[in-house]
Amino acid sequence: MDEGESVTRDGSTPSMEDRIGALSPAQRELFLRRLQERERTRSSGVATSSGGVIVLREGAAGRADPIVLTHPIGGGVFCYGPLARLLDGPHPVWAIAADDSLADGRRPTVAELAQHYLDLLGERGVEHPALLGGWSFGGLVAHEMARRHASATGRAAPVSLIDSAPWPAGTGPWSRAQTLRAFVEDLLGSSGAKTDGVPLPDTVWDAPVPEALERAALGLAEQGLGLGLDPTELRGRYAVFAQATRAMQRHTPGAYRGRVTLFHAQASDVSPDTWRPLCTEAPLIQHRVPGDHFTLLTGETVRDIASILLHTVNETQEHR
Repeated sequence: MDEGESVTRDGSTPSMEDRIGALSPAQRELFLRRLQERERTRSSGVATSSGGVIVLREGAAGRADPIVLTHPIGGGVFCYGPLARLLDGPHPVWAIAADDSLADGRRPTVAELAQHYLDLLGERGVEHPALLGGWSFGGLVAHEMARRHASATGRAAPVSLIDSAPWPAGTGPWSRAQTLRAFVEDLLGSSGAKTDGVPLPDTVWDAPVPEALERAALGLAEQGLGLGLDPTELRGRYAVFAQATRAMQRHTPGAYRGRVTLFHAQASDVSPDTWRPLCTEAPLIQHRVPGDHFTLLTGETVRDIASILLHTVNETQEHR
């Protein structure tokens, strides 16, 4: 899809968020990747993208305090398209996609990722994000970003955790086979596929990574469950997932004095009990929402989340 060619029925050019929302999940990711590459060559001020920063909504002219959403464990940010369209206030909506810091062979910690992403925001002129948030793994990173930002500046940005939880205590790291299966399951869930686990034999995951991914893609395609990624993209996405998983397994969230809001799906294992003791100066705000881990950023649920996020941002700005 050429993002410069589409128009609406009335002849006007559709907004970025409308164009993203009209795409399939795989197309959204490809669109955003191409947009990211294009923006790397531009230099027109705060609203441009560099590294892992992608602008999902421009916001009002002159506003440099964006709502920032950090990528989930798969590294992509297409999942935030519906949410960005609904965050229609004056603040820009930015997303941070995984970059070379999670490339194969590197093993960053969540703390290192958080600092790297804060540095990316600083390069774009952002001193104080209006809100830091993320879905799943992205919430863990956003929480650590907020802690580091508050320590460096003395200002505590509000944090929104969207069905986020740390690695369960007492649970060891996954094997390669477990990581491969979880990766494919995450791809299927993120694409909206309705399956009970991954409908493939266990022997698939015993093969070397490239072969296992190829066999999984072919086996799922035969069942009408195409992953929408070519072999190179699939291996790259797996590398990000595996590195992020390792970072998550080693991370223990610390205390935070700022405002923290947790959205946890009814059909997920995320519990407010994990986060409540870490909120030192403001009580945890929790919202239990319908659906499961993969559906809470869709339908009416995402509308409710967007409304609460906007209220949080507006209330925080009023008290500054």
